Amino acid sequence: KDGISYLRPVELDRLRALTLERQDYRRSLNTPEQSIPIPPEQEAFIKEVCSKFDNFLKNTSEESIEIDRANAFQRRLIYQTAREKYPQLSLKSVTKAGGERILSVTKASADEKKLIADKQDEAELLDVNESFGFSRVIQAISQSEKLVVGHNMVLDICHTLNQFCSPLPETYVEFKEMCSTIFPNIIDTKLMANTIPF
Repeated sequence: KDGISYLRPVELDRLRALTLERQDYRRSLNTPEQSIPIPPEQEAFIKEVCSKFDNFLKNTSEESIEIDRANAFQRRLIYQTAREKYPQLSLKSVTKAGGERILSVTKASADEKKLIADKQDEAELLDVNESFGFSRVIQAISQSEKLVVGHNMVLDICHTLNQFCSPLPETYVEFKEMCSTIFPNIIDTKLMANTIPF
């Protein structure tokens, strides 16, 4: 959480694919085929939640309510119950400052629910793109093909390539090829100072 984020391009692609997969899975849970029976030990809990939903729908002054103290399984049952019995409600999982997960419940039509879900998906993908972080700077330098100047910079180049581009190759020839592909124009002033005619 502290510091500047960065990912290698391969890691960014993997994270983006996992996010899209999670979004597809979340959408698939909202289908009747994915419904699970409510276990007897959870019936009282679901009845209490339904009572909160009913009171919320009757009360026109409240814009939203929160359902807390629910584990992951109970949250799934709440989502399922809301989908089956309360189509006019929209539920969203929220993590509070202390790490506690709650469900925020608002009144919404089908179109509004789709809009909320689309916004959530968009925000998640934006977070994924933002996690690329400082790697964007390295990518911009690489794409600009501008001159990269440093003094005794072999180790700097190695660390930069390893952290922000991809793992270093095993052989010198592969490293040289990788380096010239990412940074085609490099000048090391130490090497220049040690080379004739300097």
